[in-house]
Amino acid sequence: MAYKSMSKLIYYPVVILLYASEVALSIAIDDIGSVFAWIALIANTALQYYLPSMFVITGYKLFASKEHVEENKWWLNAAKINLFIGFLFFWFFLANVILGIPGVVG
Repeated sequence: MAYKSMSKLIYYPVVILLYASEVALSIAIDDIGSVFAWIALIANTALQYYLPSMFVITGYKLFASKEHVEENKWWLNAAKINLFIGFLFFWFFLANVILGIPGVVG
């Protein structure tokens, strides 16, 4: 697990900084829903699109044999398509958060 092998001098300050920035934004901004919308925008697209796609792409580059890549090339192509769709959704939801389009998210 990454957090076990990461330097404690990097891990703890970054986690505390992220948490403190979320709390500070929640206190400073009147509508806490907008803070949650920004956090959800980044978290959802990362968890649903970026991370799975990057795991597949990186895993194929690092660990798969050439025969396996040739036999299962569609997995790599599906990961690239999923990554592209994730970028599209990120920009769509970003526009939604900035413009405040009702009924799309939240």
